Amino acid sequence: MNAVRASLQNAGARVLKIDLRGAEIEIPDGETPERFLKLIKEAGYSAEMDE
Repeated sequence: MNAVRASLQNAGARVLKIDLRGAEIEIPDGETPERFLKLIKEAGYSAEMDE
């Protein structure tokens, strides 16, 4: 989880909550959620957006 948190934060996201069941993040204006979903998937986790 720490690696995923660090990746998201390095990409500019504000991580509000993260655990094995999900994550709640705020992304910067102008960014797309898909970019952050890709980062999570690249870390070896499944990811989908739930608004």
